[in-house]
Formats: sequence, structure tokens, C-alpha cells
Amino acid sequence: MFYEGGSLPIPSAEISIEDADLLYRLYKKGEKVEVHFKLLNEHVGNITTRNSIGDYIGSSKPDEFVLIGGHVDSLDAGQGALDDGYRVILSLYAVQVLQRLGLRPRRSIRTIIWSAEEVGRVPLGAKQYLENHLDELKTKYSIFQEADSGIFDANGLIFNGTSEAGCIMAEILKLLEPEVIPETKLVQNFSHLKTDIVPLMQATGVPGAVIAANADKYFWYHHSNADTVTAIDSKDMDVCLALWTAVSFVLADLEFMLPRMSTNVAGCPIKGALGGNTAKLNFEKIIFE
Repeated sequence: MFYEGGSLPIPSAEISIEDADLLYRLYKKGEKVEVHFKLLNEHVGNITTRNSIGDYIGSSKPDEFVLIGGHVDSLDAGQGALDDGYRVILSLYAVQVLQRLGLRPRRSIRTIIWSAEEVGRVPLGAKQYLENHLDELKTKYSIFQEADSGIFDANGLIFNGTSEAGCIMAEILKLLEPEVIPETKLVQNFSHLKTDIVPLMQATGVPGAVIAANADKYFWYHHSNADTVTAIDSKDMDVCLALWTAVSFVLADLEFMLPRMSTNVAGCPIKGALGGNTAKLNFEKIIFE
């Protein structure tokens, strides 16, 4: 809930899908349904939190970056395993996978574990980072990637960028076929989502991407007591980790950065040009080791 100006906040509550279905079944049976709400949440003031940042330094272009990450905070309900614990783990483990495979890309891969994503119309952790690093974000980043869209049946990426950048991303995703994902998809666009990277994209024109997954399943658990680690299937984690690792590595190892959303680049320069370290990617190792 967001309130403009001096508007008084209105108490709000959300009924889970399981409870809503139960109420509907009771209603259809002709039973009288009464609902009692006990709202315990309160705002006790602001505290200081921090983004956590780690760099896997690039071999020849260490001052250029591919950004990956997820947000560390969650609502009190459940454990926050899907929103956003698993994405934090993916972004930490992607670098570990590359280290174990002995792969170091040209550019640095910067992992940011965002703070305070659940707070504010613009996530507070991203807002602070944007204010402190705007010039660097405009010129030194090839792409902003965030895992904040679910884990179930992942099949590619939801992407914001130019058609040329989209073409490049689609070609990179094909490297995952068919061992990891039988047929990959690139979906455009997601500017309406509330994620940490949206304000970064809007301020800089740098492309952005989130994992494309089964959103219906995700919202079975979203912001509810059902958001626990038991909702996560290890096979889904394996696929997402392979996707996150491979895409991040290839983007960081390209000779060029992705075109900005404010620029026009003719053609798709990546077709037929994926070589070098890319050939060393072993997706079975990424998944099973």
C-alpha cells in the first residue's frame, strides 16, 4: 500500500490462496462464514541496513561489470525462501561455479545482495546505490540482472533492452538447449515490475533481465506463510543456477557491452561469434557438481 502526501494509512490484510479456497468451499456448502482478523504488524521506525557487494574480478576489463543479485529482506510471513532467499543463493553460487570450472571472464561479475527491497515505492537499497554510483552505472555496466521472479519451470529470461540486445540475449540462451532447457524463451518486457534493477534501468538505459519462470506457481507462495524452503525443488534450483551462471559468464566475456536502450546498433553482432571460453562451459558440471 502506498499513500500520497498527508493521506492517512488504511489498515490492509491479504488472504492466502489456501484460505480463500476454504472460505469459498464453505460458502458453496451453505455454511455461514465469519472471518476474524488479528493484525499484529506495526511500523516501529527506520533502521540502518546495507547492501552487500562482492566482485569476481575480470581478466582484462576489470572496471566493466555484469550485475547479478537478489534482495536479502523479506516479509515476516514464512521464511522468505522464494522471496528472495533462493535468488541470493543463486547469485552467490554462480561465481563459485565459475571458480570451480576455472573460468574467469573479461569483465567483472558484481554480485549485489540488495537491502530493503520490500520497503518503499522505489526499493531503498537500490535507490541509495543509484544515488551513489550513477555515473559508473551509466558507463561501466553491460547489463543489470536480478533474480526476483520465481523459480518454477524456468525457461529463459524476461528482458528489457533494444531489439539488438534482445537478439544477443536470445542467442546466448540457446547455449542452454537442450541439456538444461529444451527450448529457451526471451520475453520482453518487464518495466512494470517492482525490482531493484528497474530504477537502475530507468536512470541509465542499461538493459536488464530477470529469470522467466511459472509466475502462477510463484504466487501460490508469495508473501505468505507458505513461503518456506520446502516449496523449493532442488531440480528447479539446478536449472536456475545453470542459467544464471552461463548467461552471466558469456555476457561478461563478450568483447563488447550490450547496446544501451537509448542507442541503435544495426544487426545482431553475436550470431556465429560465440567462441573462446564459451566453448568450455560444461552444463553437466554446472548442474551436478
